[in-house]
Amino acid sequence: MKTTKTITTRCPSCYSKLDAATSMGDFKPNVGDCSVCIVCSELLRYREGLKLEKLTKQDWEEIGDDTITELRKAQNVVINIKKGNHGN
Repeated sequence: MKTTKTITTRCPSCYSKLDAATSMGDFKPNVGDCSVCIVCSELLRYREGLKLEKLTKQDWEEIGDDTITELRKAQNVVINIKKGNHGN
């Protein structure tokens, strides 16, 4: 896993300060990329200036089934980590 430092922004759901992005590969977030809040597991998208916003109805239509599947997997990882189920 690789963690990349980003500008500090807040999750629009839980208002936690977020300043990094972690991925399984060599990833640097760009405008339009999707993410999951590590604190509340909200599904998010990077906007101009790498500000994070909740996914809109239009986002859901644009990103496609494969990306949605991967986002849900990442969201479940975050949820399981918060529950203490690190290996599940």
